[in-house]
Amino acid sequence: MTNSSSNLQQDFIALKLAPPVLQRHDLFRMRVVQHLNEGASRKITLITAPEGYGKTTVASQWASQAVQKVAWLSLDRNDNDPGKFLKNLIASLQTVNHSIGKGIFESLQSPDKPTMEVALKRMLDQIGMELNDFVLVLDDYHVIESPPVFNILSFIKDYLPPQMHLFIIGETEPPLSVSSLRASDQLKEVRTPYLSFTTEEAQALFNNVMKLEVPYGDITALVHRSNAWPTAIKYAALCLQNAENLTEFVADYEKNEDDPMVYLTDALLKAQDAEVGDFLSQISILDCFNASLCNAVTGRSDSGEILKSLAERGAFLFPLSRETPWYCLHTPARKILFAALEKDQAETISYLNLRAALRCAQKGLIMPAFQYALNAKNFNFASELIESHSQHMLQEGELVTVSTWLNSIPEAIIKGRPMLSICRAWVALILQKMDDVETHLETAAKASQQAANADEIAAHIDAIRGYLTAKS
Repeated sequence: MTNSSSNLQQDFIALKLAPPVLQRHDLFRMRVVQHLNEGASRKITLITAPEGYGKTTVASQWASQAVQKVAWLSLDRNDNDPGKFLKNLIASLQTVNHSIGKGIFESLQSPDKPTMEVALKRMLDQIGMELNDFVLVLDDYHVIESPPVFNILSFIKDYLPPQMHLFIIGETEPPLSVSSLRASDQLKEVRTPYLSFTTEEAQALFNNVMKLEVPYGDITALVHRSNAWPTAIKYAALCLQNAENLTEFVADYEKNEDDPMVYLTDALLKAQDAEVGDFLSQISILDCFNASLCNAVTGRSDSGEILKSLAERGAFLFPLSRETPWYCLHTPARKILFAALEKDQAETISYLNLRAALRCAQKGLIMPAFQYALNAKNFNFASELIESHSQHMLQEGELVTVSTWLNSIPEAIIKGRPMLSICRAWVALILQKMDDVETHLETAAKASQQAANADEIAAHIDAIRGYLTAKS
């Protein structure tokens, strides 16, 4: 792996461990921040609302002025692997105290590994040695669907050290039993009504932050038409910056019956050059991106300039960090842009995903590379990634990820690629499914008869069978 790829992976990990940077076009919502200040003195704070309600933004605003230390972890689908989740959780906690979690993940990889409960208890004991209060923020918790990860968080909740407080941010309720915390006033809940914009906040955004001089009556109309949805109100402000006639825009917006974000996103797109709209639709396949990845996907050479210009205006996307030029699209806008891509350029979606997969793989970003390969339905490339990286991933404790990846490959392709059956055999061996081990080895042996690397496959088969013999 080249140094540039290694540095890029480190940047990618760092993005998960810090809140997104504050944007000058966002209103600092002191009213909601005060609720979070109250939560920081309780065991758990739940920040729950649908997309576009500014949950992460307001948590970032709170973190920027918090008196406690803040550990931050932005979750993604890959964190459904308990091994990867624990590794990322420890990395986040070590931003508070580098001693927290030391040696724990390594112990779980040892031959005489402890149970997960013993490892977590040890981690919590280490947290108990921290002298200062701190808050652990788990952002986008709704992407977690894994019962083992739920169990980890539930265990932490049950044995939470007094100096540690949890902020859990998501679109849906986390599967945690919190009734006792609610009864003992150790739970703070910040939900949609708290996060909705008030007329006074909208007025501050339009006239103090955006300098638009919108009359109070029009502000009231805009808040009502936007259903007090923070993202829609922000997009209305961006549209007003480009509107030739403020009153006419408000009137047109009020009488339009489309979803607020559909109308506002379309209006904002019309104010851009046509090529910018095409660019945004094409990159809507990406979870997050930098200029290099956008250039690779779109075939352009000026993505950096476009991204910087849009970010400076607060339109469509936001930077994840000042230090590393990575961005994400606003989630509601991304869905609308992707829907337009599906409607107008559906035939390009697989091609765009494949270009993203190839670029990510080239840069050593294997997790997103695999997902984009799946999105492109290029199962052969996805299989190559498994064959190249699964052994290392298994050594790193990412068993669930490797199993999930294997299960996503059609059976016909697995039977034609003997290394995939070898990977299946290793997974079965780790899971102690001994009958399945031999089945996968037989499939690998049969497929290897016409393979160029037949000797390599035979060596793997002999190694696994030798291990089984030594254990019996």
